[in-house]
Amino acid sequence: MSDQQNQKVYFGNFQEKVRQSGDKFLPGSINLTKLLSELGYEVVKKSKPVPSYIHVSNKGEEFLKVVINKFKDGPNQYGNTHCISVDTFRPKIEGNIEEEEGVNGNIN
Repeated sequence: MSDQQNQKVYFGNFQEKVRQSGDKFLPGSINLTKLLSELGYEVVKKSKPVPSYIHVSNKGEEFLKVVINKFKDGPNQYGNTHCISVDTFRPKIEGNIEEEEGVNGNIN
């Protein structure tokens, strides 16, 4: 194998956090621009609004906000112990009637 085949390509970062319940979870982001580029896809910018779970950096790179959660009832029928989901969490803003929402809870 060549050195290029052995080289790791990093396209995301996560940080372990603990909920009040004591459950651990990993919120983070995936650099979609870099991932698609590494896979050989051309990134085409569209004119429609960017969803709240996509962050656009100063360099124009797009990051998908995600959360890795452990299944609360143990492994699923395929033996998987964790799942990854889009992080749609939006904190409650003082004086706003909008409730906190998102996927930062345990996944069943």
